[in-house]
Amino acid sequence: MRSNRRSPLARAVLCLALSAGFGATAVAATSLSNLTTLLPLANAGTNGIQTRGEPILASDGNFYFTTYGGGSGAGTLMRVSPTGTATVLHSFAGASSEGALPHAGVVQGTDGAFYGTTYFGGASNLGVVYKVGADGTYTNLFSFTNASQGGFLPYTGLTQVGTDFYGTTLRGGVNDAGTVFR
Repeated sequence: MRSNRRSPLARAVLCLALSAGFGATAVAATSLSNLTTLLPLANAGTNGIQTRGEPILASDGNFYFTTYGGGSGAGTLMRVSPTGTATVLHSFAGASSEGALPHAGVVQGTDGAFYGTTYFGGASNLGVVYKVGADGTYTNLFSFTNASQGGFLPYTGLTQVGTDFYGTTLRGGVNDAGTVFR
């Protein structure tokens, strides 16, 4: 797993700004008194609204984060350069073939692709684990279907340990209280 190249203070300010919700703005911070707007997010549009999770600084030097909304209304995976050039890397379709509404950010795998979860979508509309390549190619890795599989409705992002990914679900498991999965 690679480390983030920004200082803890800069990451904290960037995360706070990105997770501010409706109309959130991506910013760059060198100190608390110096914020630069990189990307204002609008209530409508292809970029999405209400950023989700902490942005990551990927190996290509760009920031990646997820949003609600976007072109299909089911969320996006965004790429933003340090100068503010924004690209929708993937717009979630929200159908049975894809996830919808990512509640958390992504992690970058050792293969350079981005991995994450969505709260809805997939075969039973109970969330998915997905992979998006650097070129935007989407792959549905797992669809949560029911509590007997151990959990459903993934609410957090993934943590990578070696080649494994770990996450949590909001529901399922003993007493329907959620699970940890690998």
